[in-house]
Amino acid sequence: RALADALQLSGLDIDKNAQKTKGYFIRSIYFDDYKVEDNKLTIDTSRTTYFDSMVTNRAMDYKFNSSIPTIREMYEFDNILTDLNKSKLSNHVGINGLLITKDNYCLVFKRNRKKSISKNKLGPTVSSSMDYYKAVNEHDEFTTDGLINAVRKSLLKNVGDLDYNLSIENNLVGLTRDLTEGGKPNFFFIFELNIGKDELEKS
Repeated sequence: RALADALQLSGLDIDKNAQKTKGYFIRSIYFDDYKVEDNKLTIDTSRTTYFDSMVTNRAMDYKFNSSIPTIREMYEFDNILTDLNKSKLSNHVGINGLLITKDNYCLVFKRNRKKSISKNKLGPTVSSSMDYYKAVNEHDEFTTDGLINAVRKSLLKNVGDLDYNLSIENNLVGLTRDLTEGGKPNFFFIFELNIGKDELEKS
């Protein structure tokens, strides 16, 4: 993967900065590949860390040095997106989603300048990394129940404790890839609330 190249370009001393960066070494789910057969999605996964993604997917256009190409120029150049099973990036799985009120208002957020990517831009209601410890079972397997658990935590973190009746069948729109982050995969959901805009603003 591109991690070794990114670390070499950045000149970051992992041992020296271990205390400052330890929060970034949280495990994440990495997509190796996926396939669709008989209208059924099967996903092959392995494990990565949030740090790996910070120095690859999140640093696609960062100039580590003016004399060398960026991560995007080295690994995702031209206008063709590399297949996930051939990508050299970390590609930790994310969760994106939009909240729709019963009177058909869509809730979006403006990201602040402290975000690591898409600063000062409008974003979906839910935009977060998938919580690894919510998404896997006791055998370290990523399951549909784990996906729902991770989505529920993301909703709680991003929006609050509202009445969500979550299911893969009713809420999952599909699997997307974020071009800004080099094709990082995200599950995309639509959440329909039983309350209107005015009630939501008061909650």
